[in-house]
Amino acid sequence: MAPPSPESPSGVPARDRAVAFAFVAAWAWLAIRSRAPEGASLVEFAVVVGISVVAAAFASLGPRPAARRLVLAAAVVAHGVAVLGEPILEDDPARYLWDGYVFAERGSPYGIAPSAWFEDDSLPPAWQEILSDVNHPELPTIYGPAQQWLHRAALAVAPGEVWPLQLAAALASVALVLGLAPLVAPRVLPWLAWSPLLLKEGALTAHHDVLGVHAIVGASRVLDARPFAAGVLLALAIGIKPFAALAVPFLLWRSPAGVAGCGLASLALVLPFAGSDLGADSLAAMARGGWFNAPVQLAAVELVTPGLVQAACAIALALGVAWFGWQEVRGVRAPASLPRGDLWFGWMLLWSPVLNPWYAIWPLAFAAVHPTRTAWVASVALLGSYAHGLQLGAPSLGPYEIPVWASWLQFAPIAVAFAWDWRRPLRVSSRGRGEAGAACRGSGPAPAGPSWEGATRSGAIPRRR
Repeated sequence: MAPPSPESPSGVPARDRAVAFAFVAAWAWLAIRSRAPEGASLVEFAVVVGISVVAAAFASLGPRPAARRLVLAAAVVAHGVAVLGEPILEDDPARYLWDGYVFAERGSPYGIAPSAWFEDDSLPPAWQEILSDVNHPELPTIYGPAQQWLHRAALAVAPGEVWPLQLAAALASVALVLGLAPLVAPRVLPWLAWSPLLLKEGALTAHHDVLGVHAIVGASRVLDARPFAAGVLLALAIGIKPFAALAVPFLLWRSPAGVAGCGLASLALVLPFAGSDLGADSLAAMARGGWFNAPVQLAAVELVTPGLVQAACAIALALGVAWFGWQEVRGVRAPASLPRGDLWFGWMLLWSPVLNPWYAIWPLAFAAVHPTRTAWVASVALLGSYAHGLQLGAPSLGPYEIPVWASWLQFAPIAVAFAWDWRRPLRVSSRGRGEAGAACRGSGPAPAGPSWEGATRSGAIPRRR
């Protein structure tokens, strides 16, 4: 064991403590700015993202990574501070609050658009103000049944307040980080624990994708010992985001008890809303309305018809899922380990017609255990999609139209990271010393590491020897 640093009686180097303080202070400042009448600007948010990335780099690089307890403590404090702020650059929280209100008033949030209340003079003033902030008011809600119960619970705790939803997302993020910490190499942990994506989209903006991700990670960990419980957790994830169903065939293909748990829990979630479409019609209407931040579709539509683009993307998605499924069937995964969810969800997002930044949380948790440069660069770069017409105030852009420079700012770094990963796959030892594909290229021995190392470029799970 290394002796305590002479710079600190606690053994934590002063540099590491300064970096952790700067990281927490940046998010405290953003939370304060978010409560200003004008709110935090896109530039201010970009500054905090930059500070977070630099802080994570300092904490992970150098002769020795920052102490695990310091990294985790700073993450917990930063999430607590972010909850004290107001959602920024987003209007989705208004829809969450409105869904909770409609759920309580009507017994179901589905099947009726917010615009139906525009002429209702009996609506309390506070709810009239929330209604005015709801996006796409002409469409009924798109959110799943598990998330709707969360909206209603938040209404019971603090009607018309978003902080219960922020708190739920923050607790899920912190639990996810703490739960994965034992599996994550020391040099990778700061990138997960101090991720600006997790902080902004969870604790600050109350997007609940992190709850679904946490449920899938939990299902992966308990699948062998408690398959029925794993199925229930998967159902909860699907109830948060329907596309979480992508994980079902990968995790439950040889677990009848898991399938039973998933089916029964899904039935319990949807029965209270029997007869409704669970938001399917609104999702279809939004899909017909165009693409958002979808690089493949937006580039291909310049060459062929939209219908052909959609068909090609669906075929590519299906082929990729089939390939990853075959790799899962061929491989043998150690009990309680994480599968290659970073590949499944990353492939899905590549062909998705809508690529919101918080969707990147889904592959992020798996990328902490199966680190790739692509996943980590994407988790930061996709935050650039907030540079759209509504935030930039550019009269030449539509409300959610992203300028060409912002698309390049996102996808050029991701493409470079992918090419680098393909050329020299990233390997991180249990001691945290990163090695870029030395074993793969035959230039030296592979670094020692935990059992989750050694995934091939194809994503195959190594067999036991």
